[in-house]
Amino acid sequence: MRRRLDTGNPLDDKILRDQGAYHVAFSVHRDAQQERWHYVSLPFTLGLNRPAEIVAPKFAGDAPDWKQEWTEVTLFYPGQVSWPHLNSKRHAGAEYIKKGVPVRYRHSEAQLAHYGVEAEFADAIRRQWLLTMLAGVLLIAGFGVAVNLLRSRRQGV
Repeated sequence: MRRRLDTGNPLDDKILRDQGAYHVAFSVHRDAQQERWHYVSLPFTLGLNRPAEIVAPKFAGDAPDWKQEWTEVTLFYPGQVSWPHLNSKRHAGAEYIKKGVPVRYRHSEAQLAHYGVEAEFADAIRRQWLLTMLAGVLLIAGFGVAVNLLRSRRQGV
């Protein structure tokens, strides 16, 4: 990715400065012209030619030296979670949100990916869980009936 530090459009773009540090997060949208399907990252600090979680070193010429150290960024599907839900008593981390504690200190990307899918498909998961429970109860009841029938046959013989 490449851009000028100052694009000349301060109302549209953040003016960046050499030696500056910035908070960034990434998102990738998947064929989503009218839908919300996308992946996001947790926030990172970006340093322009200075120490940070992601360092963008200054270079001269047409392209950077691609031998510098890389930073891997994990993207995950965040699901559909509302701000009121995150701040409600139903959400165990609501007190941390109110205190301004970053999500990174409470959850990993893997947890957030799991929660995102769980939140998105909660109704389908709940329905499948109920069907599984019903099948289990019927299986146990059927087994109980079969055992009782066998016992009554043996006692009658």
